[in-house]
Amino acid sequence: MYDGLREIAVRHPDIHLAVLHLGGTTLPGGLVVTMDAEQGAGLLDLLRPRQALPVHYNDYTVFRFPLEDFLTEAGRRGHTSRLLRCAPGEHVTVGAQARA
Repeated sequence: MYDGLREIAVRHPDIHLAVLHLGGTTLPGGLVVTMDAEQGAGLLDLLRPRQALPVHYNDYTVFRFPLEDFLTEAGRRGHTSRLLRCAPGEHVTVGAQARA
């Protein structure tokens, strides 16, 4: 995990919504551009947002990890109640009054 993310947790201990870019994509040369299931769940462990919205996980064939892998790992770590779902073409409204 990028060390700079720890600073977010320190500076902003009450995050209302985390938008998690998933799919586990790594570009040639090793540049990670979307998180895999463990990385996404690890970010939830670190940030502890009130809610989390997984996005960008099944859009392209280069994604190696389906959303279900993340949901399983996040659930195993106790984050199920934080997760919002928004299927392609749907809308979700979030705000500061999000559930804890």
